[in-house]
Amino acid sequence: MNKSQAKTLADSDDRFIRIFDHNFPADSTIFSGLRQTIKGIGRRIGQQICRNVGLSMNQRFKELDETQRMKLQDELGTLELPEFMCNRRHDRVTGETMHNLAQEWGDAVRKDIDHQKIIKSYIGQRYIQFQSSSKRFIKVRGQNTKSNGRKRANIGIRK
Repeated sequence: MNKSQAKTLADSDDRFIRIFDHNFPADSTIFSGLRQTIKGIGRRIGQQICRNVGLSMNQRFKELDETQRMKLQDELGTLELPEFMCNRRHDRVTGETMHNLAQEWGDAVRKDIDHQKIIKSYIGQRYIQFQSSSKRFIKVRGQNTKSNGRKRANIGIRK
């Protein structure tokens, strides 16, 4: 390893802090870093995590010592939240209430869409048509289609 590579590695270590398999910018506050980096953490859950760990929301990641980093890591791993704050209430398969973060959240959404396709619900049928039609993109969540979403369809009104 030459000197320029070593310098680059040292700079990257100073700019980012790795917690819970995510790189957080060292200059960002804990509150905004959690919200912007990890899917499944919003304003209220970010505040709750800061309270549970005992950190100020305005504190920056570079100001954390090793014990505070470990507390934050443990809190993100276990994450005990009230039921109304969880993003996965009464799961279809297990019946449990849980809060999914990062990759688990994406997997759960993908499984829900696949389930809707299998049972042939209205939304599932829209997803199937959305994927199979190359010219026509069908809206899934009830958006207007008369004058919107013409990017890949005919542009303008034809009589």
